[in-house]
Amino acid sequence: MSLKNLQAGFIKQTISAKIESTSNLHEQLMRIAIKDSNGSKANIILEGELFAKCFERIRKDTSIKVSDFVISTDYSQVSQYFPDFIHGPNITNHGSDFQWFIHITDGQIPSLELSYKSNTLQIDEHTNLNKISIEDLYKVKIPHFDPKSPKFCNLKYIIEHSNESGFYANCYGTILHSTSSYNISHIKDFIAMIQITDLSIYPESIDVTIFHHSPREMIKIRALGDIVYLHQCQFRCKNGEVSGRLSAGRSSSKWFVFDLENSHSNPYGSYKSIFKPDKDHEIIMKNVREWTIGTFANNNPLGRNSKRLSMINKNEEANIVFRVYGIYKMGIRENSPSALVGYDQASICQAIIQKSEENAYKYIKNSDTMQITNAIFENGRIFLTKQSDILIIPEFMNSNKIPLIPEKSKELNAILKGYMPSYQIIKRSQINPSLYSFPMYSYERLKHIDMNAKCRVQGFIIKILPENPWEAEGMYCSTCKAKTCFQFCQCGDETEIKCKFEIFLWDGSENVKSVIRLILNEEDCSQFIGSMGWENLKKLLLSYESLFEFGIEVAPDGFRIIDTKIISN
Repeated sequence: MSLKNLQAGFIKQTISAKIESTSNLHEQLMRIAIKDSNGSKANIILEGELFAKCFERIRKDTSIKVSDFVISTDYSQVSQYFPDFIHGPNITNHGSDFQWFIHITDGQIPSLELSYKSNTLQIDEHTNLNKISIEDLYKVKIPHFDPKSPKFCNLKYIIEHSNESGFYANCYGTILHSTSSYNISHIKDFIAMIQITDLSIYPESIDVTIFHHSPREMIKIRALGDIVYLHQCQFRCKNGEVSGRLSAGRSSSKWFVFDLENSHSNPYGSYKSIFKPDKDHEIIMKNVREWTIGTFANNNPLGRNSKRLSMINKNEEANIVFRVYGIYKMGIRENSPSALVGYDQASICQAIIQKSEENAYKYIKNSDTMQITNAIFENGRIFLTKQSDILIIPEFMNSNKIPLIPEKSKELNAILKGYMPSYQIIKRSQINPSLYSFPMYSYERLKHIDMNAKCRVQGFIIKILPENPWEAEGMYCSTCKAKTCFQFCQCGDETEIKCKFEIFLWDGSENVKSVIRLILNEEDCSQFIGSMGWENLKKLLLSYESLFEFGIEVAPDGFRIIDTKIISN
């Protein structure tokens, strides 16, 4: 029965529609928008806490059949849940083609049939809503691995035997593309994608999505053309496209990656298992290696979205191909990022890679031809996206030869001067040995330590207040026992520094705001400064080559420097 033929009252017939959207209006109220095969739209209002909770995870495109139900134009029952100024029809008829709505309460349940793909769920007046799980409707029912299929399937066999329900298979493939490990907001696992091909389908390919609990579990693909073995991988055909999926939660699903250019039969990367080769594996690997090297030596294996650096457009996202000039650290700290510098003919590029992403270039060496996938090029910089991965392109792939000698060597060397420090960082302070029993804390950790607690910190001094002690009467005459603003007292004796200083310390990280304020009290100046004159001391303290370690104690007015002295030479 069509929605447009319905009128208010009790309906004994059955309507069929698909769910367009859902809205939780109140803890007792839920609105489901439906659309029938004629394009008519109407709303179902579910009233009752059990109903609202039971249906809160129902999905769009779920089919619904409703029999023996009530169509209502009485908005008063719905309006009771909202303030008086909210008009009832605005809630019940929002987006609907009609002035009525289907009203279902947990005290008057009609006959409902929900279906999604091959799964069906029945609900009627005898159903215990507390025991209903809507999520069961969306569980994929996949048959087990077909024992009648080959032990190892080629990709053509997989394409021919895949359907919407899917099946599990073991296969080998040559890797054409990969992404790094990344996450999507609505999925708890991390995912990565590899694109594979083989003799039976080349130049066509299949995308395989790999689900995993942590990026640390993900195998880093070394090079384009490396070989992957997928064990118990699920393949499905949807909308005419076959794709693979390895689930993080399925213990029998495993995968292994082998170096194309190394005839060793053991993988360099494995997931969930130790690889145990047999005679079948050795024969298949030999054949796959020979086919891959023979094919890719004469045919370009790069996809349509792959471009050499010299041919890429500004702000274009692509898989960017170039030769590596070098990889250089950009700082002295353990977590400092690195700069990957590359070239192609007259084009030069730089990619900044964070410490957390360094696994991406673990196999890269100087002079390698490489590809950064899913990257953006702009004004000489390559920006990695969350899916970007870095792959070596083997030199035997003649279609991608990039000259070994860059055309702009002078420009490249000028760039490198910015990455290679010409100075040596020197530690310019010494603490009392008793302080080594206290921990070295990060600046972030200092926010959480207790009053009077002691610890150690280190960093670079970027500011001192006052800039000169005599500006704050910070000079002291031990003969007259008086403070003054002069370097020589009226009695003729030379004064010494006895001033309360504020010292601002930066931890050397990329975050220029990662700075703490330390206090040097008057009584600690003599020990801290020693016999140095102020001008020489200031120059040493503010030098970018000077690294300082301080013992500190948490005091009411801040972090107080204790038991620390400057090393002058």
